[in-house]
Parts: sequence; C-alpha cells; structure tokens
Amino acid sequence: MFNDIESLRDKDSVAVGDFITVRPIWGTGDLETVIVTGLRVTEQPRDKYGEPVFTVDVKTIHDNRCLISYHSNDRGHSWCYSSQVHSI
Repeated sequence: MFNDIESLRDKDSVAVGDFITVRPIWGTGDLETVIVTGLRVTEQPRDKYGEPVFTVDVKTIHDNRCLISYHSNDRGHSWCYSSQVHSI
C-alpha cells in the first residue's frame, strides 16, 4: 500500500485541505505533492463510489478504502485510490 509507512507514525488522519504526496497515473507517475479537495470512504477496497467525509483515519487509507480528490499544480483537479498515496 504505502511506499513510506514511516511517515504515518505522527499522523492519524487526513482531512480536506491537507497536503499529501501521491503517485498519480494509476500509481505509475512521478511523486507529486497535492492538496486534498475531497474524500470518500468506500465499503470495499478500490470501490469507485463512497460516502463523502471531511476527515478519514489512516487505517482506512491503509486499507485502500478511500477515494481522494486533489488539486495538482501540474494537472489541475484529479483523484486517486488511497493505494496511490505515498505519504501524508
């Protein structure tokens, strides 16, 4: 899941407005720091639809049960599965 699990030790949640590092393009792109614009918690890992929330706990992200909308300076507005999160 996470490429940098050590970065999770001091953080127990992610909220809209937080900066995170993701690997875009289905996990094949270069690392990019982005700002979270939306979060959706799903029932199953990698589901495409879920309940909108303002904050999500790190365990839900680690379990790949979160869709993350974000803004990137390079590509504008986009989204990713939580398995594409590198660090928070």
